[in-house]
Amino acid sequence: MKSIAFIIPYFGKFNNYFNLWLNSCANNPSVDWLIFTDCTDKYEYPNNVKIEYITFDKLREYIQSLYDFRISLETPYKLCDFKPAYGDIFYKYIKDYDFWGYCDTDLIWGDLREFFTEEILSKYEKIGIWGHCCLIRNSEKMRVTYKYEDKNYVTYKEAFSSDLSFCFDEAFAFGRYCKESGISIFNNYTFFDIDYRHDDYRISKLDQDYIQKFNVQAHNVFEYNHGKLFLLSVNVGSNTILRKEISYVHFQKRKMNINIQKEEYQLFLVYGDTFDHYQNILNAELVKEMDRKSWKRKIFYDVLWRKIKAEYLHFDGVRYYKYK
Repeated sequence: MKSIAFIIPYFGKFNNYFNLWLNSCANNPSVDWLIFTDCTDKYEYPNNVKIEYITFDKLREYIQSLYDFRISLETPYKLCDFKPAYGDIFYKYIKDYDFWGYCDTDLIWGDLREFFTEEILSKYEKIGIWGHCCLIRNSEKMRVTYKYEDKNYVTYKEAFSSDLSFCFDEAFAFGRYCKESGISIFNNYTFFDIDYRHDDYRISKLDQDYIQKFNVQAHNVFEYNHGKLFLLSVNVGSNTILRKEISYVHFQKRKMNINIQKEEYQLFLVYGDTFDHYQNILNAELVKEMDRKSWKRKIFYDVLWRKIKAEYLHFDGVRYYKYK
């Protein structure tokens, strides 16, 4: 079985459902997560989640020592631009793995080996194209692919040395270069990226192939069931629940409430802004009630205001590079 390690530098407090994230990691015992953090809060870390305590300043000094130009790394958020270089930066930690990757903690994992199969891992050099989850083959070629020099693309030197956030880890940046330079990429696995522009659960419009996997207007609830993650959907006008296994759900900027106890971590439902008790009598009408379609967009306006403060008013926020 090919070995996998996700690399996560994270500074500050983890989100309030971090224990549920850890539980979903624990249910993937053949995958490792390597976390570099200054958060010393007590958590029951499973054996496959390995913690390295380090301050942000120390990590920044270390990363700077690897490059012969001045990097700009003033805030932890800027680390997103460095994600494609994690295999190079953290090589001594991942040198014995077949694949390394980067991911977020604002999600819940399903059964990853169900989707990242041995056949796929043997065939492809890069799995996934988005910043919230991406795996890269641990070869010398792929560890330094981020160092490409091409006038048609934003380069790592531009991204690493600028105070702006380039979102270099995303599909339209580093991912675009990989796609157009012939690197073998697999992105046909099923995950659910929740659109922050709506308070109900709708998919983000990432790309056409992704959108075709879902009914955009369906009522959606998630069921976590002993390491398996299912999307429960009811199409508009239907009274049938469609149950589809997915690899993970990404909550993006959504704040969540936890309405379950530790003993319920293996079986629960997720809807709206709540992790809730599992209900044995779950029918289509209940799914519709849990995920009512509406015009409410509180999350969107909250995020929009943060972006205005960051990009236009420059109130201690994140200013973004604008891709053409």
